[in-house]
Amino acid sequence: MTTFHNSCDCAVVSRTTFDLLVVGDANPDVIVSGSPRHPEFGQREQLVPAAGLVLGGSGAITAYGAARLGLRTAFVGRVGDDPAGTFVLDALRSGGVDVSACVVDPAVPTAMTVVLVDGDDRAILTAPGCLDRLAATDVPPALLERAAHVHVSSYFLQPLLARGLAGLFGLARAAGASTSLDTNDDPAGRWAGLADVLPLTDVLLPNENEAFAIAHAVSGAGVSANASTGAGTATGTAAGRTASAHTSRGAGTAAGPSLGAGAGAGAGAGAGAGAGAGAVAGAGAGAGAVAGAGASPGAGAGVGAGVGAVAGADAGAGAVADAGAGVGAGTGAGAEATPGRAVRDDADLERAVKELAAHGTLPIVKRGAQGALAFADGELIEVPARPATVVDAVGAGDSFNAGLLAALLRGLPLSRSMSVAVTCGTLSTRAAGGTAAQPTWEEATS
Repeated sequence: MTTFHNSCDCAVVSRTTFDLLVVGDANPDVIVSGSPRHPEFGQREQLVPAAGLVLGGSGAITAYGAARLGLRTAFVGRVGDDPAGTFVLDALRSGGVDVSACVVDPAVPTAMTVVLVDGDDRAILTAPGCLDRLAATDVPPALLERAAHVHVSSYFLQPLLARGLAGLFGLARAAGASTSLDTNDDPAGRWAGLADVLPLTDVLLPNENEAFAIAHAVSGAGVSANASTGAGTATGTAAGRTASAHTSRGAGTAAGPSLGAGAGAGAGAGAGAGAGAGAVAGAGAGAGAVAGAGASPGAGAGVGAGVGAVAGADAGAGAVADAGAGVGAGTGAGAEATPGRAVRDDADLERAVKELAAHGTLPIVKRGAQGALAFADGELIEVPARPATVVDAVGAGDSFNAGLLAALLRGLPLSRSMSVAVTCGTLSTRAAGGTAAQPTWEEATS
């Protein structure tokens, strides 16, 4: 079983300013609760029970949550020179996140998202603004050299960043940092460009639907039910890196916790197979939808029900929750829900994660109320979720990310780190918005 070693190099720690550098999206979320399913036009005014203006964006929510968990955190993103941009930067600063390297764009407005919540469902409307202008070159090289870990969010919403991500991760790793990626959804449904990035990504953090889509995209021929599944260990990663071989970086606690980049990432050559479940759904499925073998394209488009829904995964189309109350569609902060996704079984998911691991990354899949699943050192690791009463699942997957990185950077074993992550995702659903209920380290580990 993979272990993330806490073998701190004092010389490295002494020049490390930040435990975590997050690069990605940030925007205000306007959450409208009790929205009618079909708002009336014709200048009709309709009253709703509540609305709130909160910090949104997968990257921003992850950074905020990591800082609350005690990590020295910096964020690089792009906002407009407008009140929305000021709101975003002020919110991050108030949470203890360093935003000194953020770009304020005078020409393009800050991205904005409106979330219309109707019971257990939601519609998400996003004006991308300057989101697609963030580039890898916006990240100062000196900042990479001062970070123990670099996390990137919302790959497909930021094409310039995506184009330069392999180079950015290469520079980060050369400087001694480990890396992680949460792609979030691809609104275009193409899932392209990741083959060169995954070998440089120490930890990949998809939800179930994203795991299937990425596995299908990088496998070339798709995830085939007849392909052999992976074998091998983290010491045989495509990147050829292990926790012990990589320079560990301190995480800013008294014990100097660290995450050895590459630890557990990937499986040996020949690993990875998939299942027919990775096939692209036929006509009628939403953009980027993937359906299980024989599944109708429209199946599984709904979200699960239940008190206790969502532990770690952002509530998205096809997310499953415990019986009782539902979770709304959407992939958290500002991401667009993808309809028409079919339910697959655990064997299909296992084949998909093995396919991802064969590309040199450690896949850790967010499974909502089912917890999380990873594949490391040739073994599957499953962590369950605890039931919880859900108020709002927006950003739960981003809080999962924050919890996982905080635990790994403190030197906790992978399975324990996943448990902390699932707890962080679950606890974040106690209040509306992505950051209001994010836990402290004490709450997440008690």
